[in-house]
Amino acid sequence: MAIVCRNCGRQNPDGAQFCANTDCGVFLDWDRGDATPPPVRGGTDIPRPKSEAQQVAAAASLSENMLSVQPGETVQTTVTVHNAGSQVEEFVLLVIGPAAAWASVEPERLSIYPGQRAEAIVSLNPPRRPETAPGHAWFTVRAASTLHRGLTADVQATVDVGEYRELIAALQPQRGSGRGSTRHAVELLNTGNVVEPVRLTGTDPTGKLRFDLPGGEEAVPPGPQRFLFHVKPPGKFFGAAQNYPFAVVVTPRDPSPPIRLDGDRELVPFIAGWVPKVAAGLAAVAVVATAGLMWLKPMLTAEAIPEMSSSPSMAPSERAKGSEGASKEPKKTETPSPTPEPKPEFTPPVLNPEDCIDYDPNALTIVDLGADGWRLDENGTHALVVFDNQADAQLGLEIAQKHDRYCFVGRGNTRPDPQQFIYEYWLGGGTDDKEYTEGNCVTYDNSEVRYEASGDAWGVYAAEQPLLLLDNETDAQNAVTLAEAYTRMCSIGTWNTRADHYAYQTYFWLP
Repeated sequence: MAIVCRNCGRQNPDGAQFCANTDCGVFLDWDRGDATPPPVRGGTDIPRPKSEAQQVAAAASLSENMLSVQPGETVQTTVTVHNAGSQVEEFVLLVIGPAAAWASVEPERLSIYPGQRAEAIVSLNPPRRPETAPGHAWFTVRAASTLHRGLTADVQATVDVGEYRELIAALQPQRGSGRGSTRHAVELLNTGNVVEPVRLTGTDPTGKLRFDLPGGEEAVPPGPQRFLFHVKPPGKFFGAAQNYPFAVVVTPRDPSPPIRLDGDRELVPFIAGWVPKVAAGLAAVAVVATAGLMWLKPMLTAEAIPEMSSSPSMAPSERAKGSEGASKEPKKTETPSPTPEPKPEFTPPVLNPEDCIDYDPNALTIVDLGADGWRLDENGTHALVVFDNQADAQLGLEIAQKHDRYCFVGRGNTRPDPQQFIYEYWLGGGTDDKEYTEGNCVTYDNSEVRYEASGDAWGVYAAEQPLLLLDNETDAQNAVTLAEAYTRMCSIGTWNTRADHYAYQTYFWLP
């Protein structure tokens, strides 16, 4: 039968007199019936104490079992461990359960004498992050003995994690430019730990802009969220570019304050402001020229003609002689007019990359699409371009039959309104010298063509004269190459009033 040392708990073999633990070595109290225990070292007899049973036990308690805390803050409670056994115990303190990731204990180990108690501080600090879910989370504080395996003392508690709201918003891009709608995005980052309902509203001081923002509340869960929308300005056919400031307001529920995002929308007119001025100037020149002719005509009829044909100082016979003499004068030899110099040979533009469609100009037909307009087809199957009306389609056919390639600049753009940033040109079949009065043509100086950034797009100019608006810099470089090869930019369908205006407009260029 093993003998357990009452001092250190060491088990000793039957018959041992002293504890085998070198750090203990006390006399072992073992029962030999009525026999007298052996003498203690040194020969002195001592009385044998009464036998007592060894026991191990522990208990734990918390000063607070129901806690509450806000994310980013700390709450504490005190754990008390009672050594109810008859031996010195060392306990390791652990926290387990859903809230364990936020918990710490100080100190982590307690050495407790029999019948004594010791305390430690349990701290819970849930982080202020979206993944910290609000609500109740339980946890258990466990005291585990390092001397006696299986000796533990547990105590449970609950912590109520609070809600917090935090919303970050940005407008991308802040500035838009174009002739039609521009696309923007409201970038939201919900760094709170609850779903945040918000309303998005657009406003501008003039009341002329239109926003296709969501109409009601939108639920924004913790994390990032994006809302795409378009800003549509009023139509503007002539004049200089005009800026419209606007704002998008993100309104969460109370008590969170609204967030204002300021932006700017540049409206580019369909036709540059100088076009009406030039037209007015030409009209004024025409009026002056007409007035001059009307003034010269009475001068000739009333003064010059009577002076030559009916002068009172010349008799009829003298006039006859003069007439006869004049008829006898030899005819003068007319000097032939000089031969006009030939025009320089036209060099077609070469773009990189080139985006063209080859077609047979002799196989082109016009197809009536009813309410959808008029389409220019090759062999009735391969569609080239759609026009608003039959007159535009006839002009397009006349131009297309002089070429054999239909080409594009900017067709690869991915904007929500891609047609606004696409421009066409025709190649093959030589040059076209006709003066097209039906098309809307703009004459420019091709020696001063350049490009520069314009908001979130790229503008092409001839000196200070705006010509084109492109999606990206590569398209703008190609557009400059195109414009440098010609001196006139013309369009068909400029005045169509369809909702998708640009889908029914096409361009052609003249040297």
